[in-house]
Amino acid sequence: MKGWRCCCGGWLWRYIGCVGAGLLLWFVEVRSQSPAPPFPVYRYRQALFSQVQVIPDVQYGEAPAWYFPFPMVQLYVDIFLPVGDTLTKRPLIIFAHSGGFLTGNRKVDNMYALCDTFARMGYVTATMSYRLGYNPLDASSAERAVYRGIQDGKAAVRFFKEFASTYGIDTNYIIMAGASAGGFIALHCAYVDKESERPASSYLWPDLGCLDCSGNTYNHSSRIFAAVNMWGALGDTLFIESPQDPPAILFHSYHDQTVPYGYDHPFGLSTLPRTYGSGPTAERLAHVGVPYELHPSNTNMHMLDGSNNGDWDSVQYSPSPYYYDTLIPRMVDFLYRLMKPRTERLSPETLYFCGPDTFGWFAVQGSGSGSYFWWWVEPGGGAQLLGSAGASSMYIYFTRADTFHVYVQEFNRIRVAGDTLAFYVVVDTPLVPQIQFLGWTDSGEWVGMVQVVGADSIVWHIDQDIYVPDADTLRYRLDTGVHVIRVWAFRRGGCWGVDSMLVVVQGGGSDSSGGVVTGVRPLVYGEGKVWIWVVGGGLMVQKPAEEEVLVYSGGGRLVGHCGLGDRMCRVGLPARGVYYLWVGGRGYRVVW
Repeated sequence: MKGWRCCCGGWLWRYIGCVGAGLLLWFVEVRSQSPAPPFPVYRYRQALFSQVQVIPDVQYGEAPAWYFPFPMVQLYVDIFLPVGDTLTKRPLIIFAHSGGFLTGNRKVDNMYALCDTFARMGYVTATMSYRLGYNPLDASSAERAVYRGIQDGKAAVRFFKEFASTYGIDTNYIIMAGASAGGFIALHCAYVDKESERPASSYLWPDLGCLDCSGNTYNHSSRIFAAVNMWGALGDTLFIESPQDPPAILFHSYHDQTVPYGYDHPFGLSTLPRTYGSGPTAERLAHVGVPYELHPSNTNMHMLDGSNNGDWDSVQYSPSPYYYDTLIPRMVDFLYRLMKPRTERLSPETLYFCGPDTFGWFAVQGSGSGSYFWWWVEPGGGAQLLGSAGASSMYIYFTRADTFHVYVQEFNRIRVAGDTLAFYVVVDTPLVPQIQFLGWTDSGEWVGMVQVVGADSIVWHIDQDIYVPDADTLRYRLDTGVHVIRVWAFRRGGCWGVDSMLVVVQGGGSDSSGGVVTGVRPLVYGEGKVWIWVVGGGLMVQKPAEEEVLVYSGGGRLVGHCGLGDRMCRVGLPARGVYYLWVGGRGYRVVW
Protein backbone atom coordinates (compact mmCIF):
# COMPACT_ATOMS: atom_id res chain seq x y z
CA MET A 1 0.00 0.00 0.00
CA LYS A 2 2.95 2.31 0.53
CA GLY A 3 3.62 2.28 -3.19
CA TRP A 4 0.04 3.27 -4.00
CA ARG A 5 0.12 6.21 -1.62
CA CYS A 6 3.23 7.44 -3.33
CA CYS A 7 1.56 7.09 -6.72
CA CYS A 8 -1.59 8.83 -5.50
CA GLY A 9 0.42 11.91 -4.70
CA GLY A 10 2.36 11.71 -7.94
CA TRP A 11 1.02 10.05 -11.11
CA LEU A 12 -2.66 10.41 -10.16
CA TRP A 13 -2.50 14.13 -9.56
CA ARG A 14 -0.21 14.62 -12.55
CA TYR A 15 -3.02 13.15 -14.65
CA ILE A 16 -5.76 15.14 -12.96
CA GLY A 17 -3.68 18.30 -12.81
CA CYS A 18 -2.43 18.33 -16.41
CA VAL A 19 -5.13 16.71 -18.50
CA GLY A 20 -7.88 17.80 -16.12
CA ALA A 21 -6.79 21.42 -15.98
CA GLY A 22 -6.74 21.58 -19.77
CA LEU A 23 -10.32 20.40 -20.15
CA LEU A 24 -11.46 22.49 -17.19
CA LEU A 25 -9.94 25.56 -18.81
CA TRP A 26 -11.79 24.68 -22.03
CA PHE A 27 -15.11 24.60 -20.24
CA VAL A 28 -14.44 27.87 -18.41
CA GLU A 29 -13.52 29.51 -21.68
CA VAL A 30 -16.66 28.30 -23.45
CA ARG A 31 -18.96 29.29 -20.58
CA SER A 32 -17.34 32.62 -19.77
CA GLN A 33 -20.03 34.59 -21.60
CA SER A 34 -23.03 32.63 -20.31
CA PRO A 35 -24.70 32.16 -16.93
CA ALA A 36 -23.23 29.59 -14.56
CA PRO A 37 -24.72 26.10 -15.10
CA PRO A 38 -26.71 24.54 -12.25
CA PHE A 39 -24.45 21.44 -12.23
CA PRO A 40 -20.82 20.84 -13.21
CA VAL A 41 -20.74 20.20 -16.94
CA TYR A 42 -17.51 18.22 -16.65
CA ARG A 43 -18.73 15.72 -14.04
CA TYR A 44 -17.57 12.17 -14.91
CA ARG A 45 -14.94 13.63 -17.23
CA GLN A 46 -12.54 15.39 -14.89
CA ALA A 47 -11.71 15.46 -11.20
CA LEU A 48 -14.44 17.33 -9.36
CA PHE A 49 -13.84 16.25 -5.76
CA SER A 50 -10.58 16.73 -3.92
CA GLN A 51 -11.23 14.02 -1.34
CA VAL A 52 -12.47 10.44 -1.48
CA GLN A 53 -13.84 8.37 1.37
CA VAL A 54 -12.74 4.72 1.36
CA ILE A 55 -14.99 2.21 3.12
CA PRO A 56 -12.87 -0.96 3.32
CA ASP A 57 -13.80 -4.58 3.82
CA VAL A 58 -17.54 -4.49 3.19
CA GLN A 59 -18.80 -8.04 2.84
CA TYR A 60 -21.01 -8.57 -0.19
CA GLY A 61 -21.36 -12.32 0.08
CA GLU A 62 -19.82 -15.69 0.76
CA ALA A 63 -19.44 -18.80 -1.37
CA PRO A 64 -17.72 -22.19 -1.29
CA ALA A 65 -13.99 -22.40 -2.00
CA TRP A 66 -12.74 -24.51 -4.89
CA TYR A 67 -11.02 -27.17 -2.78
CA PHE A 68 -12.39 -29.95 -0.60
CA PRO A 69 -14.15 -29.75 1.83
CA PHE A 70 -15.24 -26.49 0.15
CA PRO A 71 -15.22 -24.09 3.10
CA MET A 72 -17.10 -20.82 2.76
CA VAL A 73 -15.07 -17.87 1.51
CA GLN A 74 -16.10 -14.39 2.62
CA LEU A 75 -16.25 -11.95 -0.29
CA TYR A 76 -15.51 -8.26 0.21
CA VAL A 77 -15.51 -4.94 -1.59
CA ASP A 78 -13.71 -1.71 -0.74
CA ILE A 79 -15.99 1.20 -1.65
CA PHE A 80 -14.87 4.69 -2.73
CA LEU A 81 -17.22 7.69 -2.38
CA PRO A 82 -16.57 11.31 -3.42
CA VAL A 83 -16.53 13.51 -0.33
CA GLY A 84 -18.94 16.44 -0.42
CA ASP A 85 -21.11 15.08 -3.21
CA THR A 86 -24.79 15.92 -2.79
CA LEU A 87 -26.00 13.74 -5.65
CA THR A 88 -27.85 10.65 -4.46
CA LYS A 89 -28.07 8.79 -7.79
CA ARG A 90 -24.63 8.07 -9.23
CA PRO A 91 -23.11 5.50 -11.59
CA LEU A 92 -21.06 2.69 -10.05
CA ILE A 93 -17.91 1.05 -11.42
CA ILE A 94 -16.93 -2.31 -9.90
CA PHE A 95 -13.28 -3.21 -10.56
CA ALA A 96 -12.01 -6.81 -10.51
CA HIS A 97 -8.26 -7.41 -10.07
CA SER A 98 -5.84 -9.50 -12.10
CA GLY A 99 -4.01 -12.70 -11.09
CA GLY A 100 -5.06 -15.49 -13.45
CA PHE A 101 -7.74 -16.71 -10.98
CA LEU A 102 -4.84 -17.93 -8.82
CA THR A 103 -3.37 -14.85 -7.12
CA GLY A 104 -4.01 -11.12 -6.57
CA ASN A 105 -6.30 -9.15 -4.31
CA ARG A 106 -8.64 -6.21 -4.42
CA LYS A 107 -6.21 -3.83 -2.69
CA VAL A 108 -3.51 -3.81 -5.38
CA ASP A 109 -2.24 -0.45 -6.60
CA ASN A 110 -3.99 -0.28 -9.97
CA MET A 111 -7.40 -1.17 -8.54
CA TYR A 112 -7.12 1.44 -5.79
CA ALA A 113 -5.78 4.03 -8.23
CA LEU A 114 -8.61 3.46 -10.71
CA CYS A 115 -11.21 3.58 -7.94
CA ASP A 116 -9.73 6.81 -6.60
CA THR A 117 -9.48 8.43 -10.03
CA PHE A 118 -13.08 7.76 -11.02
CA ALA A 119 -14.51 8.54 -7.58
CA ARG A 120 -12.97 12.01 -7.83
CA MET A 121 -14.92 12.45 -11.05
CA GLY A 122 -18.21 11.73 -9.29
CA TYR A 123 -18.60 7.96 -9.64
CA VAL A 124 -19.10 5.52 -6.82
CA THR A 125 -16.37 2.90 -7.27
CA ALA A 126 -15.50 -0.41 -5.68
CA THR A 127 -12.75 -3.00 -5.93
CA MET A 128 -13.95 -6.56 -5.34
CA SER A 129 -12.47 -9.81 -4.20
CA TYR A 130 -13.53 -13.07 -5.78
CA ARG A 131 -12.78 -16.76 -5.28
CA LEU A 132 -9.35 -17.93 -6.42
CA GLY A 133 -7.82 -21.27 -7.18
CA TYR A 134 -7.88 -24.12 -9.72
CA ASN A 135 -5.65 -26.78 -11.24
CA PRO A 136 -3.87 -25.25 -14.30
CA LEU A 137 -3.40 -28.74 -15.72
CA ASP A 138 -7.14 -29.42 -15.74
CA ALA A 139 -9.31 -27.63 -18.30
CA SER A 140 -12.51 -28.29 -16.36
CA SER A 141 -10.96 -26.92 -13.17
CA ALA A 142 -9.96 -23.74 -15.05
CA GLU A 143 -13.46 -23.36 -16.48
CA ARG A 144 -14.98 -23.73 -13.03
CA ALA A 145 -12.65 -21.00 -11.69
CA VAL A 146 -13.86 -18.57 -14.33
CA TYR A 147 -17.47 -19.54 -13.63
CA ARG A 148 -17.00 -18.91 -9.91
CA GLY A 149 -15.59 -15.48 -10.76
CA ILE A 150 -18.68 -14.76 -12.89
CA GLN A 151 -20.94 -15.80 -10.02
CA ASP A 152 -19.03 -13.55 -7.63
CA GLY A 153 -19.18 -10.60 -10.03
CA LYS A 154 -22.93 -11.02 -10.39
CA ALA A 155 -23.29 -11.32 -6.60
CA ALA A 156 -21.44 -8.01 -6.22
CA VAL A 157 -23.84 -6.39 -8.67
CA ARG A 158 -26.85 -7.69 -6.74
CA PHE A 159 -25.33 -6.47 -3.48
CA PHE A 160 -24.99 -2.93 -4.76
CA LYS A 161 -28.50 -2.97 -6.17
CA GLU A 162 -29.78 -4.05 -2.75
CA PHE A 163 -27.91 -1.22 -0.99
CA ALA A 164 -28.12 1.40 -3.74
CA SER A 165 -29.66 4.02 -1.45
CA THR A 166 -26.95 3.44 1.17
CA TYR A 167 -24.17 4.30 -1.25
CA GLY A 168 -26.03 6.70 -3.54
CA ILE A 169 -26.09 4.52 -6.65
CA ASP A 170 -28.34 4.58 -9.68
CA THR A 171 -28.83 0.89 -10.42
CA ASN A 172 -29.33 1.55 -14.13
CA TYR A 173 -25.69 2.61 -14.41
CA ILE A 174 -23.59 -0.21 -12.96
CA ILE A 175 -20.38 -0.85 -14.89
CA MET A 176 -18.16 -3.90 -14.45
CA ALA A 177 -14.46 -3.39 -15.18
CA GLY A 178 -11.56 -5.75 -14.77
CA ALA A 179 -7.93 -6.42 -15.60
CA SER A 180 -6.73 -9.78 -16.96
CA ALA A 181 -8.73 -12.34 -14.96
CA GLY A 182 -10.89 -9.43 -13.83
CA GLY A 183 -11.50 -8.69 -17.51
CA PHE A 184 -12.83 -12.25 -17.91
CA ILE A 185 -15.28 -11.50 -15.08
CA ALA A 186 -16.35 -8.16 -16.61
CA LEU A 187 -17.01 -9.61 -20.07
CA HIS A 188 -18.83 -12.71 -18.82
CA CYS A 189 -20.98 -10.66 -16.42
CA ALA A 190 -21.99 -8.59 -19.44
CA TYR A 191 -22.78 -11.41 -21.89
CA VAL A 192 -23.46 -14.63 -19.98
CA ASP A 193 -27.04 -14.24 -18.81
CA LYS A 194 -28.73 -17.61 -19.44
CA GLU A 195 -28.39 -20.94 -17.71
CA SER A 196 -27.90 -22.55 -21.11
CA GLU A 197 -24.59 -20.67 -21.35
CA ARG A 198 -23.15 -22.33 -18.25
CA PRO A 199 -20.09 -24.46 -19.03
CA ALA A 200 -20.68 -28.18 -18.69
CA SER A 201 -17.92 -28.35 -16.08
CA SER A 202 -20.00 -26.16 -13.72
CA TYR A 203 -22.39 -29.10 -13.28
CA LEU A 204 -19.66 -31.48 -12.09
CA TRP A 205 -19.53 -32.40 -8.43
CA PRO A 206 -20.04 -30.28 -6.56
CA ASP A 207 -22.51 -28.44 -8.80
CA LEU A 208 -21.64 -24.74 -8.67
CA GLY A 209 -25.27 -23.70 -9.09
CA CYS A 210 -26.91 -21.15 -11.35
CA LEU A 211 -25.42 -17.84 -12.39
CA ASP A 212 -27.26 -15.88 -9.69
CA CYS A 213 -27.43 -18.65 -7.07
CA SER A 214 -24.16 -17.96 -5.30
CA GLY A 215 -22.67 -15.35 -3.01
CA ASN A 216 -25.88 -13.87 -1.63
CA THR A 217 -29.63 -14.15 -1.99
CA TYR A 218 -30.49 -10.56 -2.91
CA ASN A 219 -33.35 -10.65 -5.39
CA HIS A 220 -32.14 -8.40 -8.20
CA SER A 221 -31.13 -8.74 -11.81
CA SER A 222 -27.36 -8.88 -12.28
CA ARG A 223 -27.52 -7.11 -15.63
CA ILE A 224 -24.94 -4.35 -15.98
CA PHE A 225 -24.84 -1.15 -17.99
CA ALA A 226 -21.43 -1.60 -19.65
CA ALA A 227 -18.21 -3.58 -19.45
CA VAL A 228 -14.56 -2.50 -19.40
CA ASN A 229 -12.16 -5.24 -20.45
CA MET A 230 -8.49 -4.66 -19.71
CA TRP A 231 -6.61 -7.52 -21.41
CA GLY A 232 -9.15 -10.21 -20.52
CA ALA A 233 -11.11 -12.60 -22.76
CA LEU A 234 -14.36 -14.49 -23.37
CA GLY A 235 -14.95 -18.21 -23.33
CA ASP A 236 -17.18 -17.90 -26.41
CA THR A 237 -18.02 -14.83 -28.49
CA LEU A 238 -21.45 -16.35 -29.25
CA PHE A 239 -22.46 -15.18 -25.77
CA ILE A 240 -22.85 -11.81 -27.50
CA GLU A 241 -26.27 -12.10 -29.11
CA SER A 242 -28.20 -8.83 -29.27
CA PRO A 243 -27.62 -5.15 -30.07
CA GLN A 244 -29.18 -4.52 -26.64
CA ASP A 245 -26.33 -6.35 -24.89
CA PRO A 246 -24.14 -4.08 -22.72
CA PRO A 247 -21.58 -1.96 -24.63
CA ALA A 248 -17.91 -2.66 -24.00
CA ILE A 249 -14.54 -0.97 -24.26
CA LEU A 250 -11.54 -3.25 -24.81
CA PHE A 251 -7.84 -2.67 -24.08
CA HIS A 252 -5.34 -5.30 -25.22
CA SER A 253 -1.89 -5.84 -26.68
CA TYR A 254 -1.64 -7.49 -30.09
CA HIS A 255 1.27 -9.60 -28.84
CA ASP A 256 -0.06 -10.54 -25.39
CA GLN A 257 1.37 -13.97 -24.46
CA THR A 258 -0.58 -14.28 -21.20
CA VAL A 259 -4.13 -13.70 -22.43
CA PRO A 260 -3.92 -13.84 -26.23
CA TYR A 261 -5.44 -11.02 -28.28
CA GLY A 262 -6.94 -13.61 -30.64
CA TYR A 263 -8.18 -17.17 -30.15
CA ASP A 264 -5.64 -19.23 -28.25
CA HIS A 265 -4.62 -20.83 -24.94
CA PRO A 266 -3.92 -18.45 -22.01
CA PHE A 267 -0.32 -18.62 -20.74
CA GLY A 268 0.43 -20.78 -23.78
CA LEU A 269 -0.80 -23.81 -21.82
CA SER A 270 -2.61 -26.33 -23.98
CA THR A 271 -4.25 -27.68 -20.83
CA LEU A 272 -6.26 -24.49 -20.53
CA PRO A 273 -9.30 -23.91 -22.75
CA ARG A 274 -8.80 -21.59 -25.69
CA THR A 275 -10.29 -18.13 -25.18
CA TYR A 276 -11.38 -15.28 -27.39
CA GLY A 277 -9.34 -12.15 -26.71
CA SER A 278 -10.27 -8.57 -27.49
CA GLY A 279 -9.72 -9.00 -31.24
CA PRO A 280 -12.43 -11.60 -31.96
CA THR A 281 -14.60 -10.13 -29.19
CA ALA A 282 -14.58 -6.78 -30.98
CA GLU A 283 -15.42 -8.48 -34.27
CA ARG A 284 -18.43 -10.16 -32.69
CA LEU A 285 -19.60 -6.94 -31.05
CA ALA A 286 -19.41 -5.21 -34.44
CA HIS A 287 -21.25 -8.07 -36.17
CA VAL A 288 -24.10 -8.08 -33.67
CA GLY A 289 -24.30 -4.27 -33.48
CA VAL A 290 -23.29 -3.69 -29.86
CA PRO A 291 -21.55 -0.34 -29.26
CA TYR A 292 -17.88 -0.89 -28.48
CA GLU A 293 -14.39 0.55 -28.70
CA LEU A 294 -11.14 -1.34 -29.15
CA HIS A 295 -7.81 0.21 -28.18
CA PRO A 296 -4.99 -2.21 -29.02
CA SER A 297 -1.32 -1.75 -28.25
CA ASN A 298 1.55 -2.89 -30.47
CA THR A 299 3.66 -3.92 -27.49
CA ASN A 300 4.13 -7.44 -26.08
CA MET A 301 3.06 -6.34 -22.59
CA HIS A 302 0.22 -8.10 -20.81
CA MET A 303 -0.42 -5.58 -18.04
CA LEU A 304 -0.64 -2.49 -20.24
CA ASP A 305 -0.90 -0.24 -17.19
CA GLY A 306 2.76 -1.03 -16.38
CA SER A 307 1.99 -2.88 -13.17
CA ASN A 308 3.31 -6.17 -11.84
CA ASN A 309 0.03 -8.05 -11.49
CA GLY A 310 -1.59 -4.83 -10.29
CA ASP A 311 1.21 -3.36 -8.16
CA TRP A 312 3.63 -0.52 -8.89
CA ASP A 313 6.84 -0.39 -6.90
CA SER A 314 7.94 2.99 -8.35
CA VAL A 315 11.25 1.42 -9.45
CA GLN A 316 10.81 -1.43 -11.90
CA TYR A 317 7.07 -1.07 -12.31
CA SER A 318 5.23 2.23 -12.71
CA PRO A 319 2.20 3.52 -14.60
CA SER A 320 2.91 3.26 -18.31
CA PRO A 321 2.36 5.89 -21.03
CA TYR A 322 -0.50 3.70 -22.30
CA TYR A 323 -2.16 4.05 -18.90
CA TYR A 324 -1.98 7.85 -19.06
CA ASP A 325 -2.51 8.39 -22.78
CA THR A 326 -5.01 5.67 -23.65
CA LEU A 327 -6.52 3.68 -20.80
CA ILE A 328 -7.79 6.48 -18.55
CA PRO A 329 -8.78 9.06 -21.22
CA ARG A 330 -10.50 6.53 -23.50
CA MET A 331 -12.37 4.88 -20.64
CA VAL A 332 -13.50 8.28 -19.34
CA ASP A 333 -14.70 9.34 -22.78
CA PHE A 334 -16.41 6.03 -23.63
CA LEU A 335 -18.42 5.86 -20.40
CA TYR A 336 -19.36 9.52 -20.61
CA ARG A 337 -20.71 9.11 -24.13
CA LEU A 338 -22.72 6.06 -23.09
CA MET A 339 -24.30 7.94 -20.20
CA LYS A 340 -24.76 11.27 -21.98
CA PRO A 341 -28.38 12.25 -22.63
CA ARG A 342 -29.52 12.56 -26.24
CA THR A 343 -31.67 15.67 -26.41
CA GLU A 344 -33.79 16.43 -29.47
CA ARG A 345 -35.44 19.66 -30.58
CA LEU A 346 -39.21 19.79 -30.73
CA SER A 347 -39.29 23.46 -31.75
CA PRO A 348 -37.75 24.56 -35.07
CA GLU A 349 -34.06 25.36 -34.99
CA THR A 350 -34.67 28.83 -36.46
CA LEU A 351 -37.60 30.97 -35.36
CA TYR A 352 -38.83 34.43 -36.32
CA PHE A 353 -40.97 36.66 -34.16
CA CYS A 354 -42.48 40.09 -34.57
CA GLY A 355 -41.50 42.20 -31.62
CA PRO A 356 -40.59 43.64 -29.33
CA ASP A 357 -42.86 42.52 -26.50
CA THR A 358 -43.41 39.09 -27.98
CA PHE A 359 -43.40 35.57 -26.56
CA GLY A 360 -41.71 32.47 -27.93
CA TRP A 361 -42.19 28.84 -26.88
CA PHE A 362 -39.25 26.48 -27.06
CA ALA A 363 -39.28 22.76 -26.33
CA VAL A 364 -36.97 19.76 -26.45
CA GLN A 365 -37.39 16.04 -25.90
CA GLY A 366 -35.21 14.66 -23.14
CA SER A 367 -33.81 11.17 -22.74
CA GLY A 368 -35.66 10.06 -19.62
CA SER A 369 -37.28 10.99 -16.35
CA GLY A 370 -35.42 13.01 -13.75
CA SER A 371 -33.60 15.25 -16.22
CA TYR A 372 -32.96 18.92 -15.54
CA PHE A 373 -32.91 21.32 -18.51
CA TRP A 374 -30.80 24.45 -18.24
CA TRP A 375 -31.99 27.31 -20.47
CA TRP A 376 -30.26 30.60 -21.19
CA VAL A 377 -30.36 33.32 -23.83
CA GLU A 378 -27.54 35.32 -25.41
CA PRO A 379 -27.29 38.25 -25.49
CA GLY A 380 -28.70 38.31 -21.99
CA GLY A 381 -30.50 41.65 -22.14
CA GLY A 382 -33.79 41.78 -23.99
CA ALA A 383 -35.13 38.34 -23.05
CA GLN A 384 -36.78 36.91 -19.94
CA LEU A 385 -37.29 33.22 -19.13
CA LEU A 386 -40.84 32.62 -17.92
CA GLY A 387 -41.09 28.84 -17.64
CA SER A 388 -40.38 26.53 -14.71
CA ALA A 389 -36.72 26.00 -13.88
CA GLY A 390 -35.48 22.66 -15.17
CA ALA A 391 -38.43 22.04 -17.49
CA SER A 392 -38.04 20.67 -21.00
CA SER A 393 -39.97 23.62 -22.45
CA MET A 394 -39.66 27.32 -21.85
CA TYR A 395 -41.60 30.49 -22.61
CA ILE A 396 -39.31 33.41 -23.39
CA TYR A 397 -40.45 37.02 -23.44
CA PHE A 398 -38.44 39.14 -25.87
CA THR A 399 -38.46 42.83 -24.98
CA ARG A 400 -36.54 44.19 -27.94
CA ALA A 401 -35.96 43.53 -31.60
CA ASP A 402 -32.65 41.71 -32.01
CA THR A 403 -31.01 38.45 -32.98
CA PHE A 404 -30.82 35.95 -30.11
CA HIS A 405 -29.49 32.48 -29.46
CA VAL A 406 -31.56 30.39 -27.09
CA TYR A 407 -29.55 27.54 -25.55
CA VAL A 408 -30.62 24.47 -23.62
CA GLN A 409 -28.54 21.72 -22.06
CA GLU A 410 -29.93 18.57 -20.49
CA PHE A 411 -28.51 17.07 -17.30
CA ASN A 412 -29.93 13.59 -16.92
CA ARG A 413 -30.87 12.03 -13.59
CA ILE A 414 -27.25 11.18 -12.75
CA ARG A 415 -26.37 14.71 -13.89
CA VAL A 416 -24.41 13.84 -16.99
CA ALA A 417 -24.31 16.94 -19.17
CA GLY A 418 -25.65 16.51 -22.68
CA ASP A 419 -24.78 18.50 -25.76
CA THR A 420 -25.92 22.09 -25.83
CA LEU A 421 -28.69 22.69 -28.36
CA ALA A 422 -29.14 26.15 -29.85
CA PHE A 423 -32.14 27.89 -31.35
CA TYR A 424 -31.54 30.86 -33.64
CA VAL A 425 -34.13 33.54 -32.98
CA VAL A 426 -34.83 36.72 -34.95
CA VAL A 427 -37.10 39.18 -33.24
CA ASP A 428 -37.99 41.62 -35.97
CA THR A 429 -39.41 45.12 -35.76
CA PRO A 430 -43.13 44.92 -36.53
CA LEU A 431 -44.24 46.32 -39.84
CA VAL A 432 -46.52 49.34 -39.55
CA PRO A 433 -48.37 49.80 -42.85
CA GLN A 434 -50.52 52.92 -43.22
CA ILE A 435 -53.29 53.27 -45.75
CA GLN A 436 -53.40 56.74 -47.28
CA PHE A 437 -56.56 57.86 -49.06
CA LEU A 438 -55.64 59.72 -52.26
CA GLY A 439 -59.10 60.53 -53.57
CA TRP A 440 -61.60 59.50 -56.22
CA THR A 441 -61.08 59.26 -59.94
CA ASP A 442 -63.48 60.80 -62.43
CA SER A 443 -64.77 57.31 -63.16
CA GLY A 444 -65.64 56.81 -59.47
CA GLU A 445 -62.71 54.61 -58.42
CA TRP A 446 -61.43 54.83 -54.89
CA VAL A 447 -57.67 55.48 -54.88
CA GLY A 448 -55.38 54.71 -51.96
CA MET A 449 -51.79 53.73 -51.29
CA VAL A 450 -49.90 52.04 -48.48
CA GLN A 451 -46.88 53.51 -46.82
CA VAL A 452 -44.64 50.95 -45.09
CA VAL A 453 -40.92 50.47 -44.51
CA GLY A 454 -39.17 47.14 -45.02
CA ALA A 455 -41.97 45.07 -46.54
CA ASP A 456 -41.18 42.32 -49.04
CA SER A 457 -44.77 41.91 -50.22
CA ILE A 458 -48.12 43.72 -50.01
CA VAL A 459 -51.61 42.20 -50.11
CA TRP A 460 -54.81 44.25 -50.29
CA HIS A 461 -58.07 42.83 -49.01
CA ILE A 462 -61.36 44.48 -50.00
CA ASP A 463 -64.42 43.40 -48.05
CA GLN A 464 -64.51 39.61 -47.56
CA ASP A 465 -63.12 37.91 -50.62
CA ILE A 466 -61.34 40.28 -52.99
CA TYR A 467 -57.53 40.22 -52.85
CA VAL A 468 -55.16 42.38 -54.85
CA PRO A 469 -51.56 41.27 -54.19
CA ASP A 470 -48.30 43.18 -54.47
CA ALA A 471 -49.55 46.67 -55.23
CA ASP A 472 -48.49 49.73 -53.30
CA THR A 473 -51.35 51.71 -54.84
CA LEU A 474 -54.94 50.50 -55.16
CA ARG A 475 -57.54 51.82 -57.62
CA TYR A 476 -60.87 50.11 -57.11
CA ARG A 477 -64.47 50.97 -57.92
CA LEU A 478 -66.66 50.64 -54.86
CA ASP A 479 -70.39 50.22 -54.99
CA THR A 480 -72.70 52.19 -52.77
CA GLY A 481 -72.47 50.86 -49.22
CA VAL A 482 -69.97 50.21 -46.46
CA HIS A 483 -66.62 48.65 -47.38
CA VAL A 484 -63.63 47.49 -45.37
CA ILE A 485 -60.25 47.91 -47.01
CA ARG A 486 -57.27 46.18 -45.40
CA VAL A 487 -53.66 45.91 -46.38
CA TRP A 488 -51.13 43.37 -45.14
CA ALA A 489 -47.40 43.94 -45.35
CA PHE A 490 -45.08 40.94 -45.04
CA ARG A 491 -41.37 40.52 -44.48
CA ARG A 492 -39.39 37.35 -45.13
CA GLY A 493 -39.19 35.38 -41.93
CA GLY A 494 -42.81 35.94 -41.00
CA CYS A 495 -43.03 39.43 -39.53
CA TRP A 496 -46.08 41.28 -40.73
CA GLY A 497 -48.41 44.19 -40.07
CA VAL A 498 -51.94 45.14 -41.06
CA ASP A 499 -53.87 48.36 -41.48
CA SER A 500 -57.55 48.83 -42.26
CA MET A 501 -59.93 51.57 -43.33
CA LEU A 502 -63.71 51.79 -43.38
CA VAL A 503 -65.13 53.41 -46.52
CA VAL A 504 -68.79 54.43 -46.73
CA VAL A 505 -69.90 55.23 -50.27
CA GLN A 506 -73.07 57.21 -50.84
CA GLY A 507 -74.21 58.16 -54.28
CA GLY A 508 -71.87 55.82 -56.10
CA GLY A 509 -68.62 57.47 -55.08
CA SER A 510 -68.47 59.67 -58.14
CA ASP A 511 -66.24 62.22 -56.47
CA SER A 512 -64.47 62.86 -53.21
CA SER A 513 -67.46 64.66 -51.69
CA GLY A 514 -69.59 61.57 -52.27
CA GLY A 515 -67.36 59.32 -50.21
CA VAL A 516 -67.50 59.25 -46.46
CA VAL A 517 -64.32 57.75 -45.01
CA THR A 518 -63.51 56.52 -41.54
CA GLY A 519 -61.46 53.68 -40.10
CA VAL A 520 -59.43 52.18 -37.35
CA ARG A 521 -56.27 53.85 -38.64
CA PRO A 522 -55.58 57.55 -39.06
CA LEU A 523 -57.23 58.93 -42.20
CA VAL A 524 -55.50 61.70 -44.08
CA TYR A 525 -57.34 64.96 -44.80
CA GLY A 526 -56.23 68.48 -45.51
CA GLU A 527 -53.00 67.41 -47.21
CA GLY A 528 -51.72 65.50 -44.20
CA LYS A 529 -52.49 68.18 -41.61
CA VAL A 530 -55.49 66.45 -40.04
CA TRP A 531 -55.57 62.84 -38.77
CA ILE A 532 -58.74 61.22 -37.45
CA TRP A 533 -58.95 57.92 -35.55
CA VAL A 534 -62.14 56.11 -34.65
CA VAL A 535 -61.55 54.84 -31.13
CA GLY A 536 -63.74 53.31 -28.45
CA GLY A 537 -66.32 55.89 -27.38
CA GLY A 538 -65.50 58.55 -29.96
CA LEU A 539 -62.84 60.15 -32.09
CA MET A 540 -59.17 61.03 -31.71
CA VAL A 541 -58.07 64.02 -33.76
CA GLN A 542 -54.54 65.20 -34.53
CA LYS A 543 -54.47 68.71 -36.00
CA PRO A 544 -52.39 71.87 -36.31
CA ALA A 545 -52.21 73.76 -33.03
CA GLU A 546 -53.62 76.88 -34.63
CA GLU A 547 -56.82 75.14 -35.66
CA GLU A 548 -59.82 74.24 -33.50
CA VAL A 549 -62.21 71.32 -33.93
CA LEU A 550 -65.98 71.50 -33.73
CA VAL A 551 -68.00 68.28 -33.75
CA TYR A 552 -71.74 68.34 -34.60
CA SER A 553 -74.34 65.61 -34.47
CA GLY A 554 -76.37 64.73 -37.53
CA GLY A 555 -79.11 66.98 -36.12
CA GLY A 556 -76.75 69.97 -36.01
CA ARG A 557 -76.09 70.01 -32.23
CA LEU A 558 -72.56 70.79 -31.04
CA VAL A 559 -71.36 67.68 -29.16
CA GLY A 560 -67.58 68.18 -28.96
CA HIS A 561 -64.86 70.79 -29.13
CA CYS A 562 -61.03 70.93 -29.26
CA GLY A 563 -59.54 74.34 -28.63
CA LEU A 564 -56.60 76.23 -30.01
CA GLY A 565 -53.15 75.14 -28.91
CA ASP A 566 -54.00 71.43 -28.71
CA ARG A 567 -52.33 69.26 -31.31
CA MET A 568 -54.09 66.10 -30.14
CA CYS A 569 -57.56 65.86 -28.68
CA ARG A 570 -60.18 63.26 -27.97
CA VAL A 571 -63.87 63.86 -28.57
CA GLY A 572 -66.41 61.64 -26.89
CA LEU A 573 -69.53 60.86 -28.89
CA PRO A 574 -72.87 60.23 -27.19
CA ALA A 575 -74.13 57.51 -29.56
CA ARG A 576 -73.38 55.85 -32.83
CA GLY A 577 -74.48 57.74 -35.89
CA VAL A 578 -73.41 60.39 -38.41
CA TYR A 579 -71.23 63.29 -37.22
CA TYR A 580 -69.63 66.29 -38.86
CA LEU A 581 -66.21 67.66 -37.96
CA TRP A 582 -65.11 71.18 -38.76
CA VAL A 583 -61.40 71.82 -38.69
CA GLY A 584 -60.06 75.11 -39.96
CA GLY A 585 -63.23 75.84 -41.89
CA ARG A 586 -63.30 72.44 -43.61
CA GLY A 587 -65.93 69.78 -42.96
CA TYR A 588 -65.55 66.00 -42.56
CA ARG A 589 -68.42 63.57 -42.39
CA VAL A 590 -67.84 60.54 -40.10
CA VAL A 591 -70.02 57.50 -39.65
CA TRP A 592 -69.49 55.92 -36.20
